[in-house]
Amino acid sequence: MKKRCPVPFSIVNQVILLLLILGLLCIISMSISSWRAEAIQGHAHAINKAGSLRMQSYRILTMVPLNDESKRYLDELEQDQNSPMLEQTVEKEQLTSQLTALKNYWRQQLRPQLERAPSPEQATAQVIQFVHQLDELVLAIDHKTEQSLIAMRHQQITFIVLTLLVMAIAVY
Repeated sequence: MKKRCPVPFSIVNQVILLLLILGLLCIISMSISSWRAEAIQGHAHAINKAGSLRMQSYRILTMVPLNDESKRYLDELEQDQNSPMLEQTVEKEQLTSQLTALKNYWRQQLRPQLERAPSPEQATAQVIQFVHQLDELVLAIDHKTEQSLIAMRHQQITFIVLTLLVMAIAVY
């Protein structure tokens, strides 16, 4: 004997249930996308700050030998290395060791070399090394951003397929 549902689902109730399920899937999908987008929010700023550090280091190199006036640019570059957004992004993406190595190189090798160099040629190799480290940091942040965007795309495709599946079951 066939058991009946205690409350029969009319076509209107079925449509309402389908819309509720689809609405819930959409809300879940948008929430996850929003959370993932929030996670990569500071990446562009961090990449821009690293680009700024690159340009600042080349500008300082053109000022060698440094005088008292040009030394303020050294302090400015050092201050920009400690940008809160850069540090937050690097920490969030577990790239702290790269930023620490960059800061140590600046403090222990590049800044002293820039301060004592009699000509730009005397510090060019160190500036190029510093810029190379910056480029590696940018590449790592960019890679993490790409991974997050790919994961977000896969998540959205999964929810689209799930939504189509729910619709197909409802029609069947």
